[in-house]
Amino acid sequence: MRANSSITLVTGYFFVDEEITVIPRTCQTSLVTPTLSEYLPGMRFAQDPFASNSIRAYSDGEISVNDKTINHSVILTPDLIQRWEPRHIDELTADHCRQLGEFNPEVIIIGTGKILKFPPPRLTVDLQARGIGVEIMAHDAACRTFNILLAEDRRVVVALIMGAAAEQPG
Repeated sequence: MRANSSITLVTGYFFVDEEITVIPRTCQTSLVTPTLSEYLPGMRFAQDPFASNSIRAYSDGEISVNDKTINHSVILTPDLIQRWEPRHIDELTADHCRQLGEFNPEVIIIGTGKILKFPPPRLTVDLQARGIGVEIMAHDAACRTFNILLAEDRRVVVALIMGAAAEQPG
């Protein structure tokens, strides 16, 4: 995996004296100094645990979730990693999409590989009729978007299609 492909999430911003201080998700509440607390009187701080299934890094044909490298099609939710059948967007069926809807998400992201390729609209119409947002993206955008929505505590599912055929244009 390329080092420049790792993903870092940010959970907090503090605006003090026209400067923005960013606190990364990996910070513990013990890092909040009394000086910062003086600027924010009466504000309570709580530890925000890092989601267990955030995507740490990605490259062509594989992703890193926690300490695990995955190089096959996969469904990720905040608390589940599940193998997924399709190896190319052309293999995607309405049943595969219904399977994603069973997680009762607000948003489903389908990553189509290095190349963005849209499935036929008929495959996702049932999900959209249920009020579930469906986004089709290349893997890089799908991984970043999943982590952002995860950080916002949204009910999100990402399904990444990976396989030798998934990376081929056309």
